Amino acid sequence: GESMYQRAVAWYEDGGEAVRGGAHDSWHTLALLGAGRLEEAMEICERRLAQNPESLWYHGMTGFLAARMGDRERLTREKAYMESLAPDHYPGWLPFQMAYFQASEGRAEAAVASLRSAMNQGYAFNVWWHRDPAFDLVRDHPSFQELIRPKG
Repeated sequence: GESMYQRAVAWYEDGGEAVRGGAHDSWHTLALLGAGRLEEAMEICERRLAQNPESLWYHGMTGFLAARMGDRERLTREKAYMESLAPDHYPGWLPFQMAYFQASEGRAEAAVASLRSAMNQGYAFNVWWHRDPAFDLVRDHPSFQELIRPKG
């Protein structure tokens, strides 16, 4: 896993301007996260939020990274921002966002409860959760393992 993320980061670093901006920045951020390079991932988030202060993805990732980096103040601000937007989004959106924040704090039971709440409100299960670096701190917890276990 981590070696693949390192390879992805190297690809972005070697790609120059051809892989800067737009969707590339979000994937680059995820690669940095998976490689454990949180400060660099946060730098991309900060730059992108300066360009587009209403970007939900970068607000969510900023809150997630803040939690992983121990910046409780920034996490609290991002949570409040997400909560203020919740009424304008589809059901399940807010509990899904909160699951990411909770997982980034290592709170497995809370993250799983939020994911279940999101799914009960219509948010679809995502196979990406099996490898999503957002769930690294809770991946081995029995309740998370049960959630992602194939059923059927």
